[in-house]
Amino acid sequence: SISTVAVTVPDEETITHAILLADPDGDLRRVSFEWFSGGVSRRTAFFDSPADLNFAGFTSGTVTIPVAGFGGTARTMDRVDIQALDFRGQASAKFSQTFSGAIPGPGVFVNQIDVAGCPNLQATVAVVNILGQAITGLAGSSFTCREDGTPLLCTVQPAAAVKPLSVALVIDAGPGAGGGAIDTQKTAARAFFNLLGADDRAAIITIGSSPVLLRDFTSGKDSLNQALESVGSSTGAAVYDAILMAVNVTAGETGRRQAIVLLSASDNTSGSRDAAAVINAARNSGIPVYSIAFGGVTSPVVLQSFLFDLARQTGGPFRLSSAGGLQSTLPAVGQVLSGQYALGFGTTRRDGQVHTLEVSVVSNQRTGAASRTYSRCGP
Repeated sequence: SISTVAVTVPDEETITHAILLADPDGDLRRVSFEWFSGGVSRRTAFFDSPADLNFAGFTSGTVTIPVAGFGGTARTMDRVDIQALDFRGQASAKFSQTFSGAIPGPGVFVNQIDVAGCPNLQATVAVVNILGQAITGLAGSSFTCREDGTPLLCTVQPAAAVKPLSVALVIDAGPGAGGGAIDTQKTAARAFFNLLGADDRAAIITIGSSPVLLRDFTSGKDSLNQALESVGSSTGAAVYDAILMAVNVTAGETGRRQAIVLLSASDNTSGSRDAAAVINAARNSGIPVYSIAFGGVTSPVVLQSFLFDLARQTGGPFRLSSAGGLQSTLPAVGQVLSGQYALGFGTTRRDGQVHTLEVSVVSNQRTGAASRTYSRCGP
């Protein structure tokens, strides 16, 4: 049983829970958290054995969990439901705790920083509302830029007017995508491709026992849709290898906005890569990964944790969706990519070292912010 929960929101990205629970026979195996904003579920996470909680007998502990990228920042959340489960499959009653201080603000993602024109740099920024929908049409005055904490003059314009988009769509054909989920992904993918501009390009990669580049980058929507028809189920899921393949092929799309959109409901069960190496390669590429775990609250815990980390470290948002919800979730991601902003700025820090660009955005009198580091800008 869970007796008390005290919740605080120390910053935009984390929620801290001070929990008192009882487990007299010491066989508790999982504590689940589900966060809400305005009655809408935003994120679910599970802890099988938190290092800072001892589940034997009456226990207490503090759990701090990052929630940024789940349709809003931590400050947009206003309720959490917590439930405990033991090894016999018995669940406690849900403990629901509301908390104040929710300040709706835009979600800001610095997707990429292009240093090719050093010292004239360009950042690609996505801005979303609490539902994860694109916020477009913002004036340049809505944006504030800082470099290493120093105010910086930056110009703002729609990114689609500056560079076309190249996006690799990674589809899950592994064991987690059963029950018609492959067909659901195909339907959502067609709607996603329809949102691409005439000069935009897309590629399709499938997750299976080994990754397959089903269609290399092309602007032909008919070709992309035809390629979708050949997606079939697989007994394995080389999720990490598929991401690395997406990074490698997308990196070749130079002079364009780049992105990877990953759909997965399968834990990594095959392939030669490990999670840390893949996240490191994706981060170093500078390509944002928009990750969607579409098994809903039942999607594997390891997968959710990995995709959340992958998204945060590459400058892309993470979303949790049901399989059926992909038909709205994936096109919403397409609209975010179409609605990106291009921020141009000149830097005086031409030393080849690592520097940080921070972007603040005001929308509906609320402010959101994000930062991203860049390097390789030298004399």
